[in-house]
Amino acid sequence: MAQNITLMGASYSDVPSVTLPKTGGGIASFTDVTDTTAAASDVASGKYFYTAAGVKTEGTASGGGGSATITDEANATGTTCVITTGSSPEPPSPGGIPLNTELIDFTALSVGYELGSNGQLEPYEWYSVSDYTEIDPSMTFTYIGAQWSNLAFYNSSKTFISSFEINSDGTSIGNSTCTGTLSGNKIPSTAAYVRIPAAVTTPSSSYLSLIRTA
Repeated sequence: MAQNITLMGASYSDVPSVTLPKTGGGIASFTDVTDTTAAASDVASGKYFYTAAGVKTEGTASGGGGSATITDEANATGTTCVITTGSSPEPPSPGGIPLNTELIDFTALSVGYELGSNGQLEPYEWYSVSDYTEIDPSMTFTYIGAQWSNLAFYNSSKTFISSFEINSDGTSIGNSTCTGTLSGNKIPSTAAYVRIPAAVTTPSSSYLSLIRTA
């Protein structure tokens, strides 16, 4: 809250804080706190705040926060809900892999290649291959890739683990392309990345895709 003050005979309006030089060097800042509405019960125990009178006060609240009750006035139902503040946020998805989101980076493709059974890039001018894309053996994914080519798994150091021919696992959706599911024992237990080939050099998600579904 700003105040009107007089300093060395001069008047100043709407001043929220004052900074003055200290005798021993440096500066000291004084901020108006008269609009403070917090009480000790609003602040966690062990933390400090200043009251509207400028008194340094230790908080007394426990549990990291309080709660608020909200009434559904728009629908006039009288329904209430309690929101607890200060609690820990929900943890991120395991491995940081989001659900129902396209995971392929279409700006980082290896164009003019397919994957060999050893997980290495092999020249093939009509195809392209995804970059190393994060995967987790505990999750379920749907994929789309090039029929008759190999899908390969790699560990956290991007060292090849294993591969399989997409046609033997997936369902053909035309245009030399198959779709399938990766989960359970289809994903090696040490896999951290996967690479998937596409039967075109400029693929869209109709030809190349990896989406976590569970």
